[in-house]
Amino acid sequence: SLLQTAIFFCIIHSGSMRNILKIAFTALAVGKKPTTWLLDGNNILGQKGTPRDAEVLVQKLKPIAELPASDAMILVFDGSRSSAGGEGGGTSRKEWSQGHFRHVQLEDGMTADEFILEEIQTIAAESKQNRIKLVTADKRLRSFALDTRPTVKTVVNPKVFWRKYFPRMSGLKIR
Repeated sequence: SLLQTAIFFCIIHSGSMRNILKIAFTALAVGKKPTTWLLDGNNILGQKGTPRDAEVLVQKLKPIAELPASDAMILVFDGSRSSAGGEGGGTSRKEWSQGHFRHVQLEDGMTADEFILEEIQTIAAESKQNRIKLVTADKRLRSFALDTRPTVKTVVNPKVFWRKYFPRMSGLKIR
């Protein structure tokens, strides 16, 4: 297999374990459809056993998206509930990107659900090959998202994501 060849090549040429793993992850990703994880940050923070602080959640997820064969990951937080356009100007959208990881803090009055639905449409329009895995506890968002199959491949409850998917993605648990 391609994976065995890559490992053999690295061993013969005195490759480091890090290079061997990098090539192995890349070899495993060959033929895989481009996948984006869309995560409703506020839903994750509200679950038992998950981080309670947005910045802690960002710091735990960011390293996963930096792995060589990782999927893209977009973590979205609602804007504050204060009325948009009121005096004082409100808060504008803030976005940070690093590698395959994107952190979005929405402007006042906009919900993560609205942003996620727009992002699903954008990703689906880019290519019929693109796939999305959505993490949310919102039943309405789940229903709308699943209407866009096959682009939205699956919808995962935040508790299940944190207990099952996060450890596997971060290398803490082998499948």
